[in-house]
Amino acid sequence: MSVLCRNREFQGPVFVGAMVAIVALVVGLLVDSHTLTLKSATTTATNLAEVIRTNMETTLARAEGDIHSFAQLLRAEDLSAQLTEARRTEVEATLATHLDRFPQVNNYRIFGADGQTVMGGKKVNASYSVADREWFQSLKADPSRRLAISDVLVGKGSQTSNIILGVPVRDAEGRFLGAVNAALEMSTFQRLIDAPDIGADGIIAVRRNDNTRLVLRRPETSAPINQPASSDLISRITSGELAGQIDTVSTVDGIERRYAFRRTEGYPFAVIVGLAHQDALAAWKTQVLILAAAFAVAIMVLSALFLAQRRTQRDLQASNIRLGESEERFRTLVEGTTDWVWETDENHCFQWFSETFEQVIGLSPSQLIGRRRWDAVSKDREIDSGLWKAHVDDLMAHRSFRDFRYWIQVGAGRSLWISISGSPRFDDAGRFLGYRGSGSEITAEAEAALRLRMLSMVVEQSPVSVVITNPEGGIEYVNEHFTTVTGYTGDEVRGWNSRIFASGETPVDTYRELWTTILAGRRWFGELKNKRKDGQFHWEAMAISPVVNDEGRIVHFVAIKEDVTDRRILEDQLRRSNAELEQFAYVASHDLRQPLRMISSYLGLIGKTLGSGMSDELKDFFGFAMDGAKRMDRLILDLLEYSRTGQQSEP
Repeated sequence: MSVLCRNREFQGPVFVGAMVAIVALVVGLLVDSHTLTLKSATTTATNLAEVIRTNMETTLARAEGDIHSFAQLLRAEDLSAQLTEARRTEVEATLATHLDRFPQVNNYRIFGADGQTVMGGKKVNASYSVADREWFQSLKADPSRRLAISDVLVGKGSQTSNIILGVPVRDAEGRFLGAVNAALEMSTFQRLIDAPDIGADGIIAVRRNDNTRLVLRRPETSAPINQPASSDLISRITSGELAGQIDTVSTVDGIERRYAFRRTEGYPFAVIVGLAHQDALAAWKTQVLILAAAFAVAIMVLSALFLAQRRTQRDLQASNIRLGESEERFRTLVEGTTDWVWETDENHCFQWFSETFEQVIGLSPSQLIGRRRWDAVSKDREIDSGLWKAHVDDLMAHRSFRDFRYWIQVGAGRSLWISISGSPRFDDAGRFLGYRGSGSEITAEAEAALRLRMLSMVVEQSPVSVVITNPEGGIEYVNEHFTTVTGYTGDEVRGWNSRIFASGETPVDTYRELWTTILAGRRWFGELKNKRKDGQFHWEAMAISPVVNDEGRIVHFVAIKEDVTDRRILEDQLRRSNAELEQFAYVASHDLRQPLRMISSYLGLIGKTLGSGMSDELKDFFGFAMDGAKRMDRLILDLLEYSRTGQQSEP
């Protein structure tokens, strides 16, 4: 009995000890699982916020770079009544080219000092005004301001939500001449935040860090866009923190979430990602219930713990798979907005390129890994050393940079023109890790500009007149030789209709044939008698060709004209000479040959009358006379043949 009691006493503490050990093990597992799950949620939220911030910052930087470059291209007369149609066409073509390459931008527009629309990448309404817009007023009022960013605005014409980036256009004395803006469609960023898996109660929001106003949110709520907010999280963002995490309960829906935020550098935005505790811990709570039920049945304790551990591993693996898929979707989305993405280490040596780098540039990333950017520049096409120095200064100071352009060597005798933007990376301790950024290949843009300059030079130096008109005949361009021939300068005739050169002596049918031909899309060849500035007439041989757009609609006419006045004068002289020869032939035929025929006839009659009664001497004289008449007739015939040969046809 005592042994049995001792065994029971021994079994009791052993059982209790085993239960305590099991409970301790279960509690330890639950605590570890809870910690790991929340840590995984923190990592996921942080990564999502960073990816969204990087994408927004890259898009904003590219748009800002574009409008700054447009502002530098503009001249004072471009924003005044002196703007010519040719210059408008040139500038709007540049805007349209950039717009085609940047689908995130709804439109590029240029405004005068009064806020009225001047030009745009797409067709614009000339009556559209931004004089009442806050971003425009701030640029106009503050001479030191280089960039203004609006709240979310609904376009007056398009009725789409946009964020406006605006830069001023100023003259050398700093006077405000107007502004250039880019309208970024909010749908671009909305698609970005709608893509990731954030659970049933997760949220993603973008707010301004200068006035806390809401820019984007997922899911949408009744709170309107541009509505400010206040909370501990918002306070940390507005205090200047670039990144951080916080656990807090939402005042809107009462749900506790783990938040991660990232502020954009150089722009007044902050990306906030919140993952609900109940979503993140859903699998963990299931484990608790399973383990609690298993603990109630002592015999199933060890099996339940084993199964729970297996389930934990599977859940974590599935969570990691979902996280990997989410990160892959975001990487694909980011790489789809530019040509490639790159990273460097703390020594500015390349350590990673996205897969699209080799497809775009034609270089294997392994050829640049471990090398610095300036080790791969083109030796044949160098850029200004001052630009390189400024870029290196930015890198050494760990500053963000945007749209830095240079030539990269990609093979023997082959270089590409590229544009890159980047931001520095730091760890939680603030230690510099390197740069991350994006790049685009823009060689075609540079070569197109070169070809355009070459074509312009060829046209300007052409020995014939070149005139370009709109479909109604309004003159848009003339080259220098046109001025030499007509006496009119390009500025004088720009905007005039080409009919002002008509002499009034060209048949109406000729003009009717001309317009019928070119409006049908065919080339017309012919000669017109026109009038110079001094009132003198001149002849021009010309070829007029229609120019059509991608839809086949005629948008311009190009006329190549040669002054043929001297040739026409020679032709007139030749016609007069032929008329004189014809008159001579008539005289020779009728006034000279007729008497000769009479002489020959009478000599023949005399010969028949005298017959054999003529003396030998008379016969000789008679023969001389007949022979002379025949030679004279042959001479006249030869002169007639010569006159016919001299009557040349016109060239």
